[in-house]
Amino acid sequence: MVIRAELVDGEGHPWSSEAELVADDSGAVDLAIQAPVKGSYRSAFAMGLLWSMTPAEKGATMYRPPAEFAPQSITLHLLQGGKEAASAQLQ
Repeated sequence: MVIRAELVDGEGHPWSSEAELVADDSGAVDLAIQAPVKGSYRSAFAMGLLWSMTPAEKGATMYRPPAEFAPQSITLHLLQGGKEAASAQLQ
């Protein structure tokens, strides 16, 4: 399974990261103790999907927060077999 994180920064630039993980027999993954098989980062790290985000465009070099300290929305997508199985949004 792949978990992909996406956001749009305060200047309208998209950022993303992803981690391919192998679920245990019950279908669970724990990012705090499980390293991705491949993706944006290599070690087990609970917040890896957030700190490993990179800009999707060449023009963006630095993350810009939303204007006036507005909440930052991050969308998480769970992909199985290349298709979206679930998604959630964080602020």
